[in-house]
Amino acid sequence: GAMGGRGAGTMYFGRSMRYSLCLTDEQRMKVDAIHDDMQAKNWEIMGKMRGEMAKMRDLSSAEPLDRNALDDTYKRLNDLRQQRFDARLTARSQIEGLLTKEQKERFKSSGPWWLDETD
Repeated sequence: GAMGGRGAGTMYFGRSMRYSLCLTDEQRMKVDAIHDDMQAKNWEIMGKMRGEMAKMRDLSSAEPLDRNALDDTYKRLNDLRQQRFDARLTARSQIEGLLTKEQKERFKSSGPWWLDETD
């Protein structure tokens, strides 16, 4: 779906990524904790986004059309999207902080998966 993919606001850090980086057990536990924290924040944000989208739907079909209310709702929705994006960047920085120089090189060469908007 439009918000689908891997789940609301997830930052995919699957087994293949973990193995390719050769994470230690301690690193794996810390990465999992970062990922879990980010997912919890993003699920909360996604709940708020769904509420704003419902408001947009209702406002769009109201007569007369209240442009100011629609504009305000749209701005709140974009603010929530920004919060979700910021959470991804924060998690990425936290994960990079756990990695060795060699792991960081492999991490960066894997592409900008952490920017994936389909999640």
